[in-house]
Amino acid sequence: AMPSSSCPRGELASAPTAGSCRLLDAPPAGGHTRPTRMASLAGSDTVVIDHIPERGYRISKPGHYVLGRSLGYRPRGAGAAILITASDVVLDLAGHTLRVELAPEAAALRVDGIRVTGARGVVIRNGTVHGASSCGIAVRGACDVTLEDLRVEHMRATDSTSKTTTPAGLSLVLTCGFRVRRCVVADLRVLAASLAGVTVHTSSYGCLEECEVTGLDNRDGGAMGYALMMCAGVAVRRCVARQLTTHYQGVTPTSGHTCIGFLPLACAAVRFDDCAAEQMTGCCDDAHGISVFLDALVAVNRFRAAHVVDGECVRKTGAKATGIEVYGLGVVVRDSHAEHITARVPQDRQSAGFAAWGVGLLFDRCRASHVAVLDAAGAPSTADGYGVGFGWAPDPRVVLRSVPALCTAYWRCVADDCQVGFDTWNHIASAWLAPRVANTPVPVLRSPWGARRILSMDRCSESPSGHAQRMPVRNRSCANFVGRVDASGEGDA
Repeated sequence: AMPSSSCPRGELASAPTAGSCRLLDAPPAGGHTRPTRMASLAGSDTVVIDHIPERGYRISKPGHYVLGRSLGYRPRGAGAAILITASDVVLDLAGHTLRVELAPEAAALRVDGIRVTGARGVVIRNGTVHGASSCGIAVRGACDVTLEDLRVEHMRATDSTSKTTTPAGLSLVLTCGFRVRRCVVADLRVLAASLAGVTVHTSSYGCLEECEVTGLDNRDGGAMGYALMMCAGVAVRRCVARQLTTHYQGVTPTSGHTCIGFLPLACAAVRFDDCAAEQMTGCCDDAHGISVFLDALVAVNRFRAAHVVDGECVRKTGAKATGIEVYGLGVVVRDSHAEHITARVPQDRQSAGFAAWGVGLLFDRCRASHVAVLDAAGAPSTADGYGVGFGWAPDPRVVLRSVPALCTAYWRCVADDCQVGFDTWNHIASAWLAPRVANTPVPVLRSPWGARRILSMDRCSESPSGHAQRMPVRNRSCANFVGRVDASGEGDA
């Protein structure tokens, strides 16, 4: 079963069940004991933290800890302002701010605001972490962790040497059973290979609910609002990513400069409910509201992608822009809307509301509106590709460009004010049922079998060699069914 999108305050259970986001109630297979309930701390003494020493404050005993006032931390080296290694800990910031005060010459130091390592039953809540350079709050190898009513802001970092550096507001790695609720990550400005508002890596059975990521800017690398990598059993509900921007300078060793609101990568049994990505501005690589990339059994419900633009750089060209793109197996997208999706001179020859790649995909009652390819001057043009409401997801890389959209279905989808409504390119055994278009000059684009499109890539747009390359892609579209197109564009999608 897919995990539910709700995040109850009560005890978590071991497997996702309908109507709950329950994670660790029973002992897991392998005989490990369950986390101690936080209720056991109710009678414990409260420790007031009123000073952060140079080496940081370490919490190595269970208990209830409270910030007595807003505190500053001036590190001399890498580390964390507060390090939690004990289980059964509540850290209440009590509305105060934990401020990491890095000297300008120390911008390359990797300093976390709060770090949790190898603990169970930890709650961090109610306050602000300001000025960290690595992670605002980092959780590593933990179980049954709750982060709620937190704000991470004003992160600054510079690292032009590492391929793996990813500063993040909230970062959870190897974490089983987590709840992240009502958290805000804002104003992260870095020069690094990658940047994320919230990243969850190699973790399972958790939920993100009512969170906001805003104001991320990477001066030479990628930016992601929410990145889920190699995760299972995770629900994301009512989360928003807005105002993400990427730039290109050519000084970091990054492999790409993508700008993505939500990125589940190599995940299974993940769902997104009532989320939105707005104002994604990419430079010379991809820009997407959400990219469901190489995943299985993912559900996307009532997602909104708006004002996603690519090619906003001095070169006036990027890879592509997409509201909702899917590279996966058994992925379902329902009742979702992509609007104002544009790309300047896209190297992948496309801007799309919705893009499909993989097997067994369903787009149910979705709407794409105001989708266009632009020329270098920013005017709508089909000389360099099409603004497609619904189409294939192109990628010039060898392992990706030959995979079609197989057994993909579009049910009662609408394309409004697009250059092309529905593009059948590289679809096999797929169906467009009750499609509708409005203000769209080409309702359905059917290219002949074997037709060719030339995709390209360069160092900025993830060329494996680092050099500019041109890659031909052949159309393998066959055995498809396109229903009668309703040109009124009206309906309930």
